[in-house]
Amino acid sequence: MKILIQDPYEFYRDGLKHFFIEIFLGRTANKIGFLTSYSQQNFDKADIVVISLAPGEHLMCFPELQNRTTGIIIGLTDEVIDSPSDLPFCIARIIFIHRQDSLSTVKEKVLTAWRESRKKQIQPGKTLCFHCPHKVLTRQQRRIMSFICQGITTSEIARNMSISEKTLYVHKYIIRKKFNLRTNHALFCFLQKLAGKNSQQIYLRQIPLNA
Repeated sequence: MKILIQDPYEFYRDGLKHFFIEIFLGRTANKIGFLTSYSQQNFDKADIVVISLAPGEHLMCFPELQNRTTGIIIGLTDEVIDSPSDLPFCIARIIFIHRQDSLSTVKEKVLTAWRESRKKQIQPGKTLCFHCPHKVLTRQQRRIMSFICQGITTSEIARNMSISEKTLYVHKYIIRKKFNLRTNHALFCFLQKLAGKNSQQIYLRQIPLNA
């Protein structure tokens, strides 16, 4: 059994490793190993993939997970997420685990998902991309979010884009609503995570103010 854990917190990663060894030792005949490189090959071959999710991120595209046909995907969150019907197809079978869930709750979720994954293969997400309900930012929204992520003030952004501050606030509201971001802090966490993405669909690059 190969497990890939993508999480920025070292102690949490170590805790998850011990947790997986404890619950799967004796339940699988295969040796349990942990993949350390976040390469496409490892995402494809891992039996279990654990990813850390920022607020709203679960509604976006995950190109690195599109080739998976077996195993389970676990999303670690800092907020409670009810499994929405509009999840991207590449993570349609994801299970969400809140970081404060009890060990018994996490164990039940993981083992249930693992048993279900053994029954049948799933269709690769990339074959369904055309009809996928994942959320995207428009070109103008990406530009606004890039400025906000750089710490540029609302008045400067509005002046540079030749729009009113009221219009800018409307754009922010639309983005927050689209990705279920309840607070400005959630929006900032979302943008920080987005800035590290390199998918063409969700890439948030720095844009000079006068560009």
